[in-house]
Amino acid sequence: MNNEIDFRHAVNDMACSIITFDSNYIVVKADQRAYQFVYEEYTRFDKLIADDDVERFYRYIENEDAPSEQFVVVRMRRRDGVYRPCLIIALRRAYPVNGTKYTDVELRDIVTLNARYKKMDLDVRKYRSIMGMLAEYFFEYNPSDGMFTFFCYRGYRADNIEKADIDEVLKRLIEEKHVDGDNIDKLYMLFEKIKSCEASFTVELETNIFRGGENYELMSFHGQTLYYDNELARVIGIASHVSRIGKATSGELSDDAAEKDSATGILNKKAMTDFVENKIRHFNEKGSQEPFWLAICDIDYFKNVNDTYGHLFGDEVIYRFAQTIRTWVGDKGVVGRIGGDEFMIMLDSADDVTELRSILIGIREELEWAFQNKAPDYRFTTSIGVANYPKDADDYVRLFKIADKALYIAKEKGRDRFIIYDKELHGELEEEKEGAYAAHTCAELKPIAKAELASNLILLLTKAGRDVIPHVLDSIIENLNIHGITIYESDADGRIRTSMTAGRYNMSVGDISDIMDSRYLELFNANGINQIHNVKECEIHCPEMYDFWKDHEICSTLQFMIGSSEHVMGIVSFDIFGAHRRKWSENDVNTLYMIVKFIGNALES
Repeated sequence: MNNEIDFRHAVNDMACSIITFDSNYIVVKADQRAYQFVYEEYTRFDKLIADDDVERFYRYIENEDAPSEQFVVVRMRRRDGVYRPCLIIALRRAYPVNGTKYTDVELRDIVTLNARYKKMDLDVRKYRSIMGMLAEYFFEYNPSDGMFTFFCYRGYRADNIEKADIDEVLKRLIEEKHVDGDNIDKLYMLFEKIKSCEASFTVELETNIFRGGENYELMSFHGQTLYYDNELARVIGIASHVSRIGKATSGELSDDAAEKDSATGILNKKAMTDFVENKIRHFNEKGSQEPFWLAICDIDYFKNVNDTYGHLFGDEVIYRFAQTIRTWVGDKGVVGRIGGDEFMIMLDSADDVTELRSILIGIREELEWAFQNKAPDYRFTTSIGVANYPKDADDYVRLFKIADKALYIAKEKGRDRFIIYDKELHGELEEEKEGAYAAHTCAELKPIAKAELASNLILLLTKAGRDVIPHVLDSIIENLNIHGITIYESDADGRIRTSMTAGRYNMSVGDISDIMDSRYLELFNANGINQIHNVKECEIHCPEMYDFWKDHEICSTLQFMIGSSEHVMGIVSFDIFGAHRRKWSENDVNTLYMIVKFIGNALES
């Protein structure tokens, strides 16, 4: 294997990322910056490391006594096949979550870091020089240690005016009479906003702190909170002189503030809608339609969160979810809140659908992990619907409705998933009078229609027995958006062989007895059901079965056992082909479980 390092870099290369893998080194969570290395669900992290370096990596990760500052340098393969020298730091080793052990690592691409460092060093020098030309003053608060600083720039250097614990600074400003009268209450309000890390704030007050205790002047303190890796980092701000004549007071919103959602700091509904509408209008008017993705997402069963944990915690979930979306989208698009727990994303700089999927997967996974410590018994999930401009629609109203329809389909399929609208799979947009989308236009039936289908097929199997099974399989494929179905039966020698198939397979499915070992049978639950949303999950534990699925281009499968694990009489397998994996909803499972029970009876008769 050629592990030669490529030292070339591009401006959009990712320098640092956080990755979580389990005890088998299968990646279960990664941030958007890891996209260039971890670009598919269930990637094995150790398989990305050059062969000569992997043992050193194992020794480092498995050494639980290693000091926190220790790291290991290895060569890692990116998705484009390029090898990079990477610094890996173990943040947390082998910590348990719901009975499974996970490890968090930070991955740093040394080539990109070096290039970024040179650019950042130049930028710091540039901005320090610019700040030294300004008359404004600056402030910074570090929530982790409580340190607060007032400072200004003189040339290239920063001069501290005040630097101490934030409560000490507040006390000294009052004791030394840097404010008086009504301005004392305003000073308390300013420091309360800083300590509570409000997303954005402005307070005006008279003070002489910047005049060495002489001559009070009206100052406007404008601040905002910075996040890094979705974690609170700093509160920073600027203190500017305010003319007493013709200036707005702090009670009046600026144009910028008027566009923000007060609870989350992202765009509000009007600003987000206006932004997308104006973008579409601009593209249509100039006759050059540059594609982008429009996504609508919300938190599944959010009312249960408020009912279970209270509205204050619910507000925290909304805020954290907004920051998660903003972090994952980054500079690739715009994010807005358009309802209580409903958000809109406009992505115009995603490279391709693979990167789009990586962002959506990251948003889902980040929400699921965000409150493990605060609400370990509750699973937070999100559903997302996505439409493409101009492929799906070239006007805002229709584009929004198609994305909303895709969201509707995601919920119908069991939630906790994203649906990228595809006309061939999901049908034309068709509105009912109430504005809801007609279920018969979707590839999936409504739950009540699925129950009716199951009843009709069960009645048919009861009356006609084995002879109608092929018709039943064809009907399931036609109505439930399943690509292929295989029935395996046990023969006189106890071997599990194919007896019937429906749909499209790229080769004969044949005999699976040799690959259906005890590890594979353990995948079935007590009811004889095996749900595989992504067959790559089984690459480690059942490699032979994984190879079988891969050979047949099966990406998701739902299987039902006839008989028991001690005496397998048959297996009915419902398969999805290609790359568009399927998450099996509870309604899918229940509907097919009822039908399979009667298929089993028909096979035995």
